[in-house]
Amino acid sequence: MLPFYEIQKSDFTVIHNNKELVFSEHMHKYVEILYVFSGVQHITVSNSFFTVNEGEAAIIFPNILHSYYSDSKNAASTLIILLDTSYLDAFFPSLEYIYSENPIIPSDKINDETRFAMEHIDKNSPIEKKLGYTLIIFSELIKYIEVFRRKTMPSKDLMPRLINYISLNYQKPLTREYLAKEFNVSKYHISRIFSEKFNMNLKTYLGKLRTEKAAHLIRTSDLKITAICDLSGFESIRTFNRVFRQNMGMTPSEYSRQVSPPIP
Repeated sequence: MLPFYEIQKSDFTVIHNNKELVFSEHMHKYVEILYVFSGVQHITVSNSFFTVNEGEAAIIFPNILHSYYSDSKNAASTLIILLDTSYLDAFFPSLEYIYSENPIIPSDKINDETRFAMEHIDKNSPIEKKLGYTLIIFSELIKYIEVFRRKTMPSKDLMPRLINYISLNYQKPLTREYLAKEFNVSKYHISRIFSEKFNMNLKTYLGKLRTEKAAHLIRTSDLKITAICDLSGFESIRTFNRVFRQNMGMTPSEYSRQVSPPIP
């Protein structure tokens, strides 16, 4: 699935899982804290793979591409905290410009007070209590992560607005120049966002997004391939066939025959 920008309903979310989480590549504006009570949780952060073992934790900073995946069906008990940086600005300013090459905090670095906070934080508790526990957890864990400051600071909130705009306007002939004019930034800034955040250029991203839209229409409608080509934003049938094959391993017509039930 194409990387996406996640928007939570709340700026402060506490989640308890009873199995290893699987969640495709995404990014968001929140600080994300992961703790594994039992079992393991596999994650990717900026295209690097990590295993968070029992008793270990991880911190993922805002606007960093990451995912959760599983290589087994074993049970796991984990805690995830998603917190808007505004809650932490008084103590840890400019977290949205920080990254780490290794997000893992080893078990032997986590003290009893931090474990107590992680064991007792509850999604139904008053926000003051949840925030108190989270401040304890974050302030202790971040001591053991080597952090770096990004050389370039993106325009505030540009990423979610840009991705949302593309998701709503993918049928248009979008280019770097078009988006740069729409968002009043340079075309090079648009390029940098996609290369740094999604590890692909705008053209590749659009091709993947349009392929996803086309595949959905093929699966759920009786529209002809030519109509689906137009509705998905491809400039020609030739381009549609080429890009669809690159992403799906087959042409749209072949995909249609594969997903359509046989005629009795």
